[in-house]
Amino acid sequence: MSVRRWADFLMPDAVSMQFDWLREAVQGDRGLLAAIAQSPTARRLLNRRVQREQKIPVPQRVKLAAHQQWLLSSPAAQIELARRLGLEALRSYVRTTVRASSVAALRKQLGEEEYRRAVAEPALPVSGLDRVRFDAAVARGDVLDHATSVGAALLETTTPSDDNFCRVRMRFVFSADCWHARPQGLKVDRNELARRIGAPAEG
Repeated sequence: MSVRRWADFLMPDAVSMQFDWLREAVQGDRGLLAAIAQSPTARRLLNRRVQREQKIPVPQRVKLAAHQQWLLSSPAAQIELARRLGLEALRSYVRTTVRASSVAALRKQLGEEEYRRAVAEPALPVSGLDRVRFDAAVARGDVLDHATSVGAALLETTTPSDDNFCRVRMRFVFSADCWHARPQGLKVDRNELARRIGAPAEG
């Protein structure tokens, strides 16, 4: 693996990091971080500093199970996967939403194709989800963000709790709001979750 590829896997650079996490991490202002984001040299220096000081080992692709390969995908691909899994887990809630105004809101937020899929296809069986939080998300108009936070929690269950690479990687991929909103204590059939994750293409 090239040094550049190793660096990309270790941590997203300043451009692909969620901006709020990066701002919180360095306690800087938007002007400084915007300048870093625009400078390839500054991004390289930032990556090198993080690699040297944090000493976070990067897992080799061959050592990751198929359902863990998503860790080495691009941030955009990881967010897309989390959203898909979250929507699959929430399908039973979508199906059992009957109030006309809420159904209309769901159709608008999900799109007609995703709404029909949620109604017709089996949900990913997950225990520990909160119907009240789902209904509130529908009412606020951010059911997709809620689904992403649910998916992030599901992806988190596939990683070792003491693995620094997984912890840092996920915290920089998902926004602070998404990360803090993810439900805790979800229980899911690991085999079914692994099947639905599959082996996403490298982003």
